[in-house]
Amino acid sequence: MIKTIALNMAKNLGDILDSEETIEVYAYALQLVLTSVLNLILILLAAFWLKIIPTTLAFLAVFIPFRSFGGGVHLNTIPRCMVVGSFLILGSAYLATENGIQLYWLYILFLLSLLFTLLCIAKWVPAGTEKNPVRDPKIVRMQKRNMLITTVVGTGLVNVFILSGHNDLALAMIAGAIISAVLISPPGFYLMGFIDRILNNFGKGVINS
Repeated sequence: MIKTIALNMAKNLGDILDSEETIEVYAYALQLVLTSVLNLILILLAAFWLKIIPTTLAFLAVFIPFRSFGGGVHLNTIPRCMVVGSFLILGSAYLATENGIQLYWLYILFLLSLLFTLLCIAKWVPAGTEKNPVRDPKIVRMQKRNMLITTVVGTGLVNVFILSGHNDLALAMIAGAIISAVLISPPGFYLMGFIDRILNNFGKGVINS
């Protein structure tokens, strides 16, 4: 359904811009946008049902810009990305809401996440994929700068939340930073590749059974 809607929108856009040769590119981009919006709506509805809206928003406040500026690995299909991504977001937000972490452990986790994020910025941001590598030096510098600015802002917000006693929101933001940084790093690429292989084998087993 989303693919059909995106294709129709792309055809209309191609007619308006008089560039029918790029309709497939428009359709793919629109499909990604529509899928992301739908996925975000579903996540927020699930968060509302689970009563974890504040920590979910805190997680997304870090996760979305980190993924936008830092890049990173994706699973092979959009449905897989939606399911696994939603599980990571909602699971992290739920744990941040339910688990009362002691202050010194929160600071230790925050320091480790900050150091790992800075390492990712220095070595791997922006982390392109084989299909979409990022090699333009200007884009690389811009994405590193944007990622660093986001990290500074996030660091400030985490400290504000901790000082004001909102440890659950601070923990959710730290979790968003850690998961985003892992998906930027080589271990994250390996882990997502491992999950893809498991799902591929599972799909073959279902078909052959």
